[in-house]
Amino acid sequence: GMLSKCCEMITWQRERMTSSLQLLISKSTVMALAPLVYSGEPDERGKHGSAEPLAARQGIIGGSDDVDRVGEMIKNIGNFSAAPSIVNVALDGSTPNDNLYSDNRDFTVNQFHILSKAHHATKGDLCCYALLQSHWQGILMRAALMLNVVKAPKKGKVAKVKAGDTLYKRCESLSQFLDIAHNAIHSARNEFSDCRTKDEYAPCRAIINLARLLCAVATGMHHSSGDEEEDTLAVREERAVMLLQVVQDDINTTKQAVSSATTGSSGRVCILLPEAVVPIYALLEMNSVLFAIFGWGKKRSRTRVAAGALAEAAQQLQDLVMDMSSTLGSMPTNELSDVSQGNICSYVESGEGKTMVEAVVKHVDKAHLETRQRVMPFLDQMITNLTTYSEEVPP
Repeated sequence: GMLSKCCEMITWQRERMTSSLQLLISKSTVMALAPLVYSGEPDERGKHGSAEPLAARQGIIGGSDDVDRVGEMIKNIGNFSAAPSIVNVALDGSTPNDNLYSDNRDFTVNQFHILSKAHHATKGDLCCYALLQSHWQGILMRAALMLNVVKAPKKGKVAKVKAGDTLYKRCESLSQFLDIAHNAIHSARNEFSDCRTKDEYAPCRAIINLARLLCAVATGMHHSSGDEEEDTLAVREERAVMLLQVVQDDINTTKQAVSSATTGSSGRVCILLPEAVVPIYALLEMNSVLFAIFGWGKKRSRTRVAAGALAEAAQQLQDLVMDMSSTLGSMPTNELSDVSQGNICSYVESGEGKTMVEAVVKHVDKAHLETRQRVMPFLDQMITNLTTYSEEVPP
C-alpha cells in the first residue's frame, strides 16, 4: 500500500505539478510584468528602486542595470519554480505543444454568470502566450549581454570581430535564438490560428527585427545563416536603415490597431504594454546606446541616416504610446455613468435594483481610475524618453 501511494504521488508530481499550465502562465506573467512593478517603498532588503517607475526594481529596458539583472536571472534559470526558468521553454522546441501541460485551472471559482458567460482562454492561447514571453525574455537577456561587450569603430573603420571573441559568441547566440523565435512564431500561428490575429503579429516582428538590428550594427551579422558580404561602416548603416524601415511599418500597424479600437478596449491596452510595448521600447533603447557608440547618437538624427531612421522609429512608438494613453484617458473616472436599463428585468427598475446598479457603476469607475493611476506613469515616462530621439544639436 505504501509503495502504491508513493507511485501515485510521483505520477501526480510528474504529470500534474511540474507540467502545470497555471505555473507556466504564472512564470510568464511575472517576467512580463517585472519592469512594471513599483510601489515606491523599499523592498525586503531595504533597497529603493529608481526614481523613474519603469524597471525601477527588475526588468530589462536598455538601462545601466541590465547586465546585473541578467546575471541574477541566469542564476535562477535552473530553479524550476523560479520565474526566469520560463526562458528554458523557448529551447524545448519551436512548437507550443499544449499536450505537454496539465490544465489544472479551477473554473468553478467565482463562477457566476449574470448577463453573459465568462470567457476562458484555451490551452493553446495560454501556451502561445507563454512561448512568446519566453522568447522575448531570452532575446532581451542575450541582447543586454551582447551590448555590454560591443567594440566601437576606430578611425572610421569597424572593429574586427573574430570567431572566438566574446562579442562574436554572444552575437551568434542572439542571432541563432532569433531564428528560433521567428520559427516558433510561425509555428504558433499555424497551429493556433485563434492565438493571434494578423495585426497582433506586427509587434512580434518589430521585436525580432530590432534585435537583428543590434547584431547587424555590432558585428555585421545580419542573419545567422546569411552569406558573407563586405563589412564596412557604410554597409552596416545601410542595413540598419533597412531594418528600421520594417520596424516602423510594424509599429505603425500596431498603432492603427490601437487607434481603431473602441473606447472600452482599455484592457487590451494594459495587455499590450507588458507583452509588446515594453520589449520594443527596451530594444529601441539598446539600439540607441549602440548607435551612440558608433557615432550615430540621438543628436545626429539630422546628419546621419541611421540616426534619423532610429528617431523615426522612436516617433512611431511614441505615437503608439500616446494613443494608448488617450485610450486610458477616455475611461470614466469618478463620474457616475449612464446605465441603460432597458428591459433586463423588473428588479433593476425597482428602488433596490437601482441602488445595486449605482453601486456597481461606482466600483467600475473606481477600477478605471485606479487603472489609470497604475499604468499612466509608465506611459508618461516612455513618451518623455522617446522625445529625446528627435533632439537637435545645440548651436
